[in-house]
Amino acid sequence: MIGEGRVEAVQAVRVKEVVGRKSGSWGNTQDIPFRSLWGNTSFSLVAVESCGRSGGIFCIWDPSWFNPMQELKNKNFIFLSGKWVGIEVRLNIVNVYASKISSERKALWSELLNLKADYPGWWVFLGDFNETRVKEDRLPASGCESDMAAFNTFIASTGLFEFNMGGRRFTWMSDDGNHLSKIDRFLVCKDFLGKWPSGTVTALPRNLSDHCPLVFSARDLRYGPVPFKFFNSWLSCEGLSNVVKDSWLDDRNCISKELNLMRKL
Repeated sequence: MIGEGRVEAVQAVRVKEVVGRKSGSWGNTQDIPFRSLWGNTSFSLVAVESCGRSGGIFCIWDPSWFNPMQELKNKNFIFLSGKWVGIEVRLNIVNVYASKISSERKALWSELLNLKADYPGWWVFLGDFNETRVKEDRLPASGCESDMAAFNTFIASTGLFEFNMGGRRFTWMSDDGNHLSKIDRFLVCKDFLGKWPSGTVTALPRNLSDHCPLVFSARDLRYGPVPFKFFNSWLSCEGLSNVVKDSWLDDRNCISKELNLMRKL
């Protein structure tokens, strides 16, 4: 999944199922070369056109991986709810493009909170939230305390968690390069985090936008059989030595044929 940016970056890490992006770089979505961005494989998309100074939003996905069954959209977000291959429950994805106006952002947090309460399943919120969580998310360090508190309250109220971001500290840079901020994020519900606790979010170099592309990557890690554990408290259990002795002498528990033969001799 990717929050802001181009598909070429996603292909590099072999994650190209869902892409969310602002279309401000091109103006209207009719001007966007979706086919050349996505590649030769099949794709589906949904878009919100730009309105005034606000850029549009679009989501692209591979229909062989994601099958949306419900869709909602407005100028601040695209909501897709459907089935993702390999996940039994419904997956809800929200591509966010929050306003630069404080009152509108706070209204958006309330709208998204109600949205999450209305639909079951796992949740992913990604995109440009146009807000920081702490003053250190901006350089020079700054931020409105009440705005940051409202954003953090929204995250806590929705039960969302944020993956640590690597690659870069900030995701946006002003034209003159004097101001940096981390306003693009990848927020997930507890069940999603439990499924992929080792997931990573990486901020890639800026190219087509003044925002860094965000790439989420996850894989199931398997470390083989669970290692044997012994607790010192077992030593106080009556009959422990007999259990260990009987188990050791039981041929059925002997893996090595050579050791089994030696015992019989």
